[in-house]
Amino acid sequence: LDLLARHLEAWLAVRPDSTWHALPGERRLSLLELYRGRAATFSEVETASRFLLVPPASFDAKAVAKHLDDGGLDRLDQAIAALEAAPSRAASDLEASIAALTDGTGPGLGRYAQPLRVALTGTAVSPPIFDVLAWLGADAVPRLRAARARLG
Repeated sequence: LDLLARHLEAWLAVRPDSTWHALPGERRLSLLELYRGRAATFSEVETASRFLLVPPASFDAKAVAKHLDDGGLDRLDQAIAALEAAPSRAASDLEASIAALTDGTGPGLGRYAQPLRVALTGTAVSPPIFDVLAWLGADAVPRLRAARARLG
């Protein structure tokens, strides 16, 4: 990881416009970990992870239709409430909170994870959603609430 961190710093030195300059070094490395195996270059990671630094400006219409219509917004509301009640922002606690919700309602975990993903990323694709939620930490629920308001 030290070598990767040095390469990242060298890349940032020639990318003064990078959104990553605002992040402390440990947060930059945690983004690289989140995208390990999902992206081949720092530029790809930066592009793919932009939603973590700035909420999406829009939502993919197909993702919204597939995951938020037909009860998806209600599941999103339920998931937000469950995440608010989670004992910590650790990915395992967040996942357990949603899993407990699914035990009581019947739909599987994905029926809650995908609305969360669309609300946070604007698309139906991201690293594991509970890792994303953990990375966002205390910002996750306010972002979800803001996205929910925009989604109607």
